[in-house]
Amino acid sequence: MDAAACKKIFDLCSQSLSSTENEKFFETCQLLCSVIPTISHDVFQSLPDNILLDNLGNLLQCRLRNEQRAILIDVYACLIEQHKSVSFLCTHNKNLFLLLVLLCTVELRMIVENHQINEILERQQHLAACYLIIEYTIAAVCQSDDLTDDNVASVLPKLIEMFNGCVFLIDQIIDNAEDKQKFDTILQATVRILGIWLSQEPIALKELVEPRLNKWLTYGSNTPTCAETFKKFFEPILKCVLEQIQDYFHIGDAEAGLLQTVFVCSYMALAPLFGYLGDRYSRKSMIILGVTLWSMTTVAGSFVPKHLFWLFVLLRSLVGIGEASYSCVAPTIIADIYKDDMRTKMLALFNIAVPLGGGLGYIVGSYVSKAFNDDWRWALRVTPAFGAVCVILLIFLVAEPVRGGADGAHMQKTSSWLLDVKQVFKIKTFILITMGFTWVAFGLGSLSWWGPIFLQKAHILASGSEDPKEKTNVSLYFGIVTCGAGILGVLLGSEVARRYRKINARGDPIVCGIAVLLALPFLFSVLLLSKDHLILTWIFIFIAETLLCSNWALISDMLMVEFLLI
Repeated sequence: MDAAACKKIFDLCSQSLSSTENEKFFETCQLLCSVIPTISHDVFQSLPDNILLDNLGNLLQCRLRNEQRAILIDVYACLIEQHKSVSFLCTHNKNLFLLLVLLCTVELRMIVENHQINEILERQQHLAACYLIIEYTIAAVCQSDDLTDDNVASVLPKLIEMFNGCVFLIDQIIDNAEDKQKFDTILQATVRILGIWLSQEPIALKELVEPRLNKWLTYGSNTPTCAETFKKFFEPILKCVLEQIQDYFHIGDAEAGLLQTVFVCSYMALAPLFGYLGDRYSRKSMIILGVTLWSMTTVAGSFVPKHLFWLFVLLRSLVGIGEASYSCVAPTIIADIYKDDMRTKMLALFNIAVPLGGGLGYIVGSYVSKAFNDDWRWALRVTPAFGAVCVILLIFLVAEPVRGGADGAHMQKTSSWLLDVKQVFKIKTFILITMGFTWVAFGLGSLSWWGPIFLQKAHILASGSEDPKEKTNVSLYFGIVTCGAGILGVLLGSEVARRYRKINARGDPIVCGIAVLLALPFLFSVLLLSKDHLILTWIFIFIAETLLCSNWALISDMLMVEFLLI
């Protein structure tokens, strides 16, 4: 459709939108919702849409019935989606933009406070329109120069009210919905919009989400995800304060790298043992033991004197042992609860905990350290409280499932460890996946360990001076990038593989391989561009992490299927 045809349609629609009493009001709004998405971005940008915006703006100021308000929000959502911004509304009339935000607040409250929860399913498309407007409003509040401080002050209370509504909606679905799977799309969209807000306002995590976090993460009896989130929550805390640790112990980069080396070595050496024990003894007990061990060794590390660096290294190795005892068996519990596509989804949810906990670790670690006069030890002392919560939840909420129960499998006669090893090495899929994922983990591990320091030094080179505040900001940004890229990567990889698997049985490994190959040029470009092109460096890190993280859930799912077949 060319610009002339679009302008003609817009002119006709503007006449019908002159009043809410016009008999063609609903037909016109529905026509706009159908036409706007079909217009190319370039053509849309060239349209003189002031007349349409004027009439739409006048309608916002009218007394609207529920159905009129709903269809009007849908029209605005289509316009905003085409513009990829709300700046055109701010430029045209800031007061009308603020009025639109108010209207969305009212609409969202009416949707989420509906006591007939199944009726929300009928309005999920309209709910998505409200979320779209909210998402671009957040971007305008946080980044746009089009809004004055007074405008932002007017919008923020409405945004906070909306997010309280989102929290209420999640609680309502988890507590009251009978067939919760029908609400998966709504839950994902609601959690996503909360995540966008939290990435801009991390302090809101404590006030808004933290009191409910345990309940949300135990949703669907998937409590191992809760423990995985807080385990990964700790690791980046050490990484984001690594430079302070170097100053405290008077060590160089080689000794700092040793901290990660001993962690990896202890994890690698003990993981097979715990895998063996997990096949023969209570997996629940092993998880509790693992979470307890890494919580205790973490807080113990914060009390090591300056002259006992070797003791700090030893405690770091014990953290690796604690993680090995947990990470090997937690996915098997999920695999024994769910099967088929639901298993893939739950393993994806489990693996989302890795980047989510990691990103939060960077953010919280840097801010806790800063709050205690840059004392890195306090960043390590926040972990045991979360570990204690995980242990309590595991003890009281997690039941040990029957091994292979989800697929109708039965335990065979117990075999020796040597026989198990021989059997495993006959599985080519396992060997190749392990080799491939080892290199993926090597790349991600190096990036997560040295990434914050590398970027801090890149910022110093770019600005020509060292700003302590900038170090905290780099950890914050790195945490946000890790959260976003990890979650997007796991979800994107799982969904692409699920669809491709329908036409190619080898879809999972193909998706994994392509993602890794695509990540390579972005990682290499980061090294070349970091000094002179910081924004592009951040973008390339996000893309590379997204591609690499797309492997997590797929690898777990492939291995589960392979071992169930033997």
